[in-house]
Amino acid sequence: MNRRNSLTPAIVLIAIGGWFLLTNLGYNLPGLEQLWPLFIIFGGLSALWSYAGGQTRDPGQIFTGITALGIGAFFLLFTMNLRIPVLGRVGWGDMARLWPVFLLMAGTGFLGQFIFSGFRNPGTLLTGVVVTAIGAIALAFTLGLLNRNLGALIFKFWPVALIALGLAILAQSLFKRR
Repeated sequence: MNRRNSLTPAIVLIAIGGWFLLTNLGYNLPGLEQLWPLFIIFGGLSALWSYAGGQTRDPGQIFTGITALGIGAFFLLFTMNLRIPVLGRVGWGDMARLWPVFLLMAGTGFLGQFIFSGFRNPGTLLTGVVVTAIGAIALAFTLGLLNRNLGALIFKFWPVALIALGLAILAQSLFKRR
């Protein structure tokens, strides 16, 4: 095992061993029912680490890493019963109004993939912008920041976004051929 490949298991073993030692010494630490999102965060970090040090740099690793980090951190807010400045303490019942955060994280993953792959794939940029915008608008509605009249208007005319996306893809394919 080379030095770079042995770093991750070493850190994991030290962290797990330290957690068990402190628990055995009587420290009141969070249990696995609260810490399970750390596994998702670790998966995201592993994807980013793999991209940074791998010989085959797959931009999909950036999307996976950023999205997993965000989702893991989001779930950690719920399991640790943490306080969010605007919302207060969040519980699993708040997921009904916070679900658009998943779209924001996926959009951020696409945008990160576009940036770290050298700004080469406009389709990835477009997907990131569209998914992030949909997530932001949906979150604004679920949090009550936008009124219902605007929501009804957006609901009526949302197919215009599909038409614009189709036109953008069509234009991109036409310009690529030339």
